[in-house]
Amino acid sequence: MTTNKYSGIFEGIVFDFDGVIVDSESRWVDIETPYLVKHIHNWKAENYSELIGRSLNDVFDYIKGNYNFSVTKEQYFKDYEKMALKLYKKIAICNADMADLLLNLRNNEAKMAIATSSKSSWVRMSLENNKILEYINTIISADDNDIEHGKPAPDVYLKAASILKTQPKNLVAVEDSSSGIKAAKAAGLYCIGLRNGANDGQNMDEADEIVNGYKRLKENLMCKLYAKL
Repeated sequence: MTTNKYSGIFEGIVFDFDGVIVDSESRWVDIETPYLVKHIHNWKAENYSELIGRSLNDVFDYIKGNYNFSVTKEQYFKDYEKMALKLYKKIAICNADMADLLLNLRNNEAKMAIATSSKSSWVRMSLENNKILEYINTIISADDNDIEHGKPAPDVYLKAASILKTQPKNLVAVEDSSSGIKAAKAAGLYCIGLRNGANDGQNMDEADEIVNGYKRLKENLMCKLYAKL
């Protein structure tokens, strides 16, 4: 029987995925922009910030409601599945410091989960490609059948707390977007906003604290979860 080595302020961590575990958020821009420019005559790369943190379904609804976008939902899902396969299987990279952090947390038997707007199949594909699937395999997606609302609603974080059998107030969330921070705070988690070098335009005022880069994130989280490093 293993012994839980937890002895710090919080009992576990819930990570956002895109822009936190892997650099897919910034890479989506390069893949998605040509597609959106093709179908929306006035779409520009800087408009992408409007989509960060939203689920695939929410992105479609947002684009459809705010732009002249004639692609059907069925075709849109097919198109994005092809783009996602390319991105998550071949392109998205896990920062070395993040991989080291996940290894440390696993070795210290931390409770961990991913709460994401992306599909679980995409997340698992990317985790496997980056050889970190064994570190964290509890994945809650806004695409799950029992999730009614994606971020900024709290649903994915509330489900994460339930699966980890921990009160939300005893968990730390790590987010890189305004939408994600709102979701974590609405669920009652302590939230760290991560500045990853590609999200300076995201408003993080609602986060409990903001850290710059993965080395600082690692130091911060290890201190919060463990009394002794």
